[in-house]
Amino acid sequence: MTSGASASAPGGTAGIQSDPRQAGEGKDDGVDQDETQSKEDEEAEEAFVTKLWKSYDDARKFDENFRKQIAIDRRYAAGTSDLSWAVTTNLIGAFIDILVALLYARNPDVSVRKAPQVDESNTYQMQVFARTLEIVISGLWKRGKLKQAARRGVRSVLSNGEGWFKCTMVSEKRPAPEVETALNDAQETHARIVAQQKLIDDPQNQDPETLEVEKAEKEKLIEELQEKIELAVNKMFVIDYVETENIQVSTDINSIENYTDADWIGNELYLGKDDALARFPKLDVEDIKSAKIYYQRAPKEMTTRDIDNVLPQGMLTAESAQAFVTNTSTQESPAFVRVVEIWDRRDKQIRTIIDGVKCWAKEPYPPPYPTSRFFPYFYFAFYEVDGQRHAQSLSWRLYKLQDEYSSSRSNFRLTRERSIPGVLFNATMLDEIEAKKLTESKAQEYTALRPSDPSVPLANLFAPKPVQGIDMRLYDPTLILNDMERISGVQEALSAAINSPGNPKTATEANIQQSGTQARTTSDRDNLESLLTDPVLISDPKVADEFAAEIFWCGSPIFTSRFHAMRGMYDQLAREWLGKPVFASLPATTLLLDMAACVNAFKPRQGADTREGKQQRLIDGLGYRVTSDKVLFGCGSEYTQRLGASAEQFSNFQGLVWELIVPRVVPLELDEIADRIG
Repeated sequence: MTSGASASAPGGTAGIQSDPRQAGEGKDDGVDQDETQSKEDEEAEEAFVTKLWKSYDDARKFDENFRKQIAIDRRYAAGTSDLSWAVTTNLIGAFIDILVALLYARNPDVSVRKAPQVDESNTYQMQVFARTLEIVISGLWKRGKLKQAARRGVRSVLSNGEGWFKCTMVSEKRPAPEVETALNDAQETHARIVAQQKLIDDPQNQDPETLEVEKAEKEKLIEELQEKIELAVNKMFVIDYVETENIQVSTDINSIENYTDADWIGNELYLGKDDALARFPKLDVEDIKSAKIYYQRAPKEMTTRDIDNVLPQGMLTAESAQAFVTNTSTQESPAFVRVVEIWDRRDKQIRTIIDGVKCWAKEPYPPPYPTSRFFPYFYFAFYEVDGQRHAQSLSWRLYKLQDEYSSSRSNFRLTRERSIPGVLFNATMLDEIEAKKLTESKAQEYTALRPSDPSVPLANLFAPKPVQGIDMRLYDPTLILNDMERISGVQEALSAAINSPGNPKTATEANIQQSGTQARTTSDRDNLESLLTDPVLISDPKVADEFAAEIFWCGSPIFTSRFHAMRGMYDQLAREWLGKPVFASLPATTLLLDMAACVNAFKPRQGADTREGKQQRLIDGLGYRVTSDKVLFGCGSEYTQRLGASAEQFSNFQGLVWELIVPRVVPLELDEIADRIG
C-alpha cells in the first residue's frame, strides 16, 4: 500500500510541462517521479516504524524480570502457586478481597465548591453551577464505569504491585486514541461494515460458506445502521483499566512513580483481524496478513499436579504474565493482532503500530484533547520502595508466610493421617482366610476366628498400633496469621482473640494496633482518591474548554467559537479594569438590556428616525473609560475605548452583561459579569 503524502508539485497547469520526462530536456529515464517519491516515503515510514519497534522491544526486555514477577504474584493471589501441598488455603487472595472491599466499596462522592472570594455576595449562580458540576461529574464517572475499573485497579495493585488507568474523552474528533471499552455507536458499526467489505473483497483461503456468513453479517450491520438503533456518536468519558503487563514506560526514568516525566508510555491491546481493519482504515487486508498472530491463553486445569503448577519461581517467564501467546493447542482459536499505542511526550505525538506491519496503523497525530500532563495514563501503587523501579505487591510481601502456612497445615494433615488408630495381630496365628474376616469386619460386628493354636488366648494375638503423640504447638498457625495480618493491614483480622499467642495482652495495646492499621488503610484509600482528583483533570484550561464544549453544547463549532470570543473579551476587560467598580449610563444600560439591540446591530444601516437606526448609532458610540478608582461606560465620544466597533464585538459584550443584568449606576465587579464563562 502507499502511505505518506507525496511531496511532488501538481502538474497540468498551462505553460508548464507536467511530464517529468519532458522536464529533463527530453531525457526519458523510464522512471515515474511520483512513484519514486511514494516509494521513498514508504521506505522512510518503514524505517521509522522499525526504529520505534526496536526502542519499544528494548524497554520490554529491560522489564522482563518485573513481568515474570507479575506471573508469580498472580499465582499466589489465585492460590495456585504450588498445588503439591496437601493443604492449599488461599490466604493472600482472601486478604486482597477484604482490602478491595475496604478501599473501594463505591465511587467517592463528588464535591464541587466555588472558589473563595473576598466578596461572597451575589454568588448564588456560582453555587448552582457547582451543584450542576457535581451531578455531571458523577454521571460521567458512572457512565464511564469508574467503579468497575477502579476495583480492578486496586486488585491489580495488591496482586502485582501496580494499577493503571487510561482516561480519554471520546467524541467525533478523529483520529482518536484507542480504547478497549465498547462504544456501541454508529461510527463503530460503520467501521465494522467497512472491515467486512475488505474481507469479502479478498476471499483468499475462504470457502463459499464462510463468505456467505460474512455477507449475511454485513447485511445485518447495514440494517442495524439504517434503523438507527444506535447513537450517531457516543460522546463519553472512557476509563479503561490497563493490565500491568500491557503497559510499558520508557527506561529514561528509574522509578515508575515518576511516569509523568518519561519520554514515552505505550500500552498494548489485542484485536481480532476484522476489528483491526475496522479501527484502522489506513490498512488493507494484505497489511493485516503480514501481522504477527496471537492467541488467547486457554484457562489451565487446576485439579492436576503437573510440573507447571509447582515451584513457579523456577518455571515461569515474562511471557507467562501475558494473556495472549503466539501458539495455540487448537486450530479453531480466534486470531488476534498485537497493537501498541505509544504516547511520545518529546514531540507530543501519538503513534500506533502493529506487530509485523511495516507501516503506521494510523498516521501519527497529536492528542485530540491535549493536557499539560500529556499522558492519559494514571498510575497508583501502595508499596513503593526507594531505589526500585517498580513497586512491590502484597502478594510478594506475604508469599513466604503463605508458604509457611501451607507447609504447617500440610504437615499437620499428614501427621493426623498417620496417627489414625490401628490394630496389630500375629499373622502366624491366623491364616489368610481368618485375617480377611478381621479386615472386612464392620463396626460392632461379631467376628468368629479360628486361630492356628486354639489354646492361645485371643488377647495375646492382638495389640494396638503404636501412634506418636501430636504436639499441637508445632502446627499452630496463629503466629503466621498474626504476621500476615499485620503486614497486610486487614482490619478484620484484629477481631481475633486478644489473649491468643502473639496477640496484644491488653485492650489498650489492641486499640493502638487497630488505630495503626486503620491509619495505614486510610492512607491507601487517600492514595487512590488523590488519583481520582488529579488537578490536571479539573484545572487544565484545555480540558475545561473541551469539557464545557462537549457537555453543555455537544461540541458545536458555533457555540465553541462564541464561547472563546466572549471569554477572550472577558480576559481583556479584566486586565484593563483591574477589578475596579463599573458604572453605566442610562442610555448604555437601556441599550444593553434590550436583547433586540443585538439583532439590530447585524441589520443593514437603518434610518436615523427609526428605532433600529437609533440603536445602531448608540452602538457605534458605546464604549468605556477608566479613571483612577472606577470604570465608566456609556454612549458618546468621551468613552474612548469602543465596545461597539462591530456587531460581533457588541453582541459578545452584551452576552457577558446578560449573564448578570447590569443595574444602572450601581457598582459592578467584573468577576461577576460572566460567572459561567470565566
